[in-house]
Amino acid sequence: QRLNLGSELVYTLKGMTYPTLTESDPESLNNYDAVQLLVGHTQLARPDYTLELEDYENIVRICNLVEGMPLALVLAASWL
Repeated sequence: QRLNLGSELVYTLKGMTYPTLTESDPESLNNYDAVQLLVGHTQLARPDYTLELEDYENIVRICNLVEGMPLALVLAASWL
């Protein structure tokens, strides 16, 4: 959000790359930064966690809900 100051610099920030809700191939989903971050932090929070094929639908949904925002993904990881 601009403040309209003379010395203002504006940086546009975006979330990490994440799959669309229609993507379902687990192999291609691992190429997205948001999926890697979410799965990685889930495994850190729960070392016994094993990624199952049916988990990918929820992972894609979470990534879309938070629009790839890293902090939201890290926080969501503890809920998987």
